[in-house]
Amino acid sequence: MPAKAYLPVPKPSASRLRSKMANKKEDAKRLSAWRQVVYLRDEGKCRCCGCATIKLRVGILFAQRAECHHVEPRVNRATRYETRNGLLLCYSCHSRVTGKVNNKHHIKGTAWFFGTDGRRYVNCNHKVYFEEMA
Repeated sequence: MPAKAYLPVPKPSASRLRSKMANKKEDAKRLSAWRQVVYLRDEGKCRCCGCATIKLRVGILFAQRAECHHVEPRVNRATRYETRNGLLLCYSCHSRVTGKVNNKHHIKGTAWFFGTDGRRYVNCNHKVYFEEMA
């Protein structure tokens, strides 16, 4: 039986790796700026329960920890950095909205905007409602 010939796996070039790392850093900067604008727009208050939130480092669990939530998931590039797609929530409400605890809450909007892809999205600059899903 002849031995199997394996093709060598091409290694990524150094310039590709540098480019990828630069893109990750740029993304992190843009998301940080996005979080800051959402926090200031919502005046540091949870949009669901209205409690005052506290800015803490990631990893510290505290009921009033400020967390910015993308209504349309951030993998959608058309709305990833759009502040109208963000809400400030406390840790407790963010856990409910994402479905980590209890029943998941659905976000209902009163106004909409169109993304760069032409789709309609909830405009979080206006009043939003939280509806418990059964």
